[in-house]
Amino acid sequence: MWDTNRGELRPITAEELPETLSYLAAAPLRNLILIGFLKSGVASEDKTLFGFWKDGVHKGVGLLGSVAAWSGGPEVARALGEKALESGSSKLNLVVGLSEEVQVFLDASQDSRPGEMETHVLYVLRRGELQPVSHGSVSVRPARREEFEELFRIHTDLFFELVGRPLSEPEVSKQRLLRRIDEERVWIASEGYKIVFKADAASETDEVVLIEAVWTTPALRGQGIGIKALSSLCEHLLENHPMLCLSLGRDRPDLQRFYERIGFKYYGVDGDYTVVRY
Repeated sequence: MWDTNRGELRPITAEELPETLSYLAAAPLRNLILIGFLKSGVASEDKTLFGFWKDGVHKGVGLLGSVAAWSGGPEVARALGEKALESGSSKLNLVVGLSEEVQVFLDASQDSRPGEMETHVLYVLRRGELQPVSHGSVSVRPARREEFEELFRIHTDLFFELVGRPLSEPEVSKQRLLRRIDEERVWIASEGYKIVFKADAASETDEVVLIEAVWTTPALRGQGIGIKALSSLCEHLLENHPMLCLSLGRDRPDLQRFYERIGFKYYGVDGDYTVVRY
């Protein structure tokens, strides 16, 4: 247990993880990215998962290792930042949090390394609001293990396209992708033996699914393949979940217009969050 004058961080064990996920699912939109990290096995080995307690009440959850993410407000961000300062942050390469809380974490951690900071906005699609796509449809299916090599190449290319640099932890990314494939959370469309579209159902609760890593093969972009395949995937996911969401860079109005075509809407400033990459 690690104390602060504002509360205390207590390590969460693997046995306590299901209860922690249930706690986070009570506010699914706010916590979906953290839920995704935990379900993808991020809270293992070099990562530590904490519960934040104050006055005998469980107030939040924090993840600290190569990734820092949290739920519970500025108090948790501050406590996790102070923990990062105490333990050293040399392994930390990604910080994710609500925009107004990330600076609280960075100030507390006193991490002076230059990082690339991006603001992301949350877009939401609710059941009944999916807009029809004209001129046919494109079917999607879960990816299979034998397609892993091609999918990892796509994942690597997409990361470089979006971020402008190679993956920082390729082996971790490989294991995360394999886990998603095995759990049928990677969806593809193909022409013959070639994958032409991919999207991940990265995180989910009973209420909402987070879609990420949406990709269309460059040779077919602008021809309607991506929007039709994404529409098919959304239609399928909305059968079992009342809401879908995804995050977009604030400086990508082109992508915002793309998702708005099938009914996604900006959630509002309460859903804006910041990513810092080292």
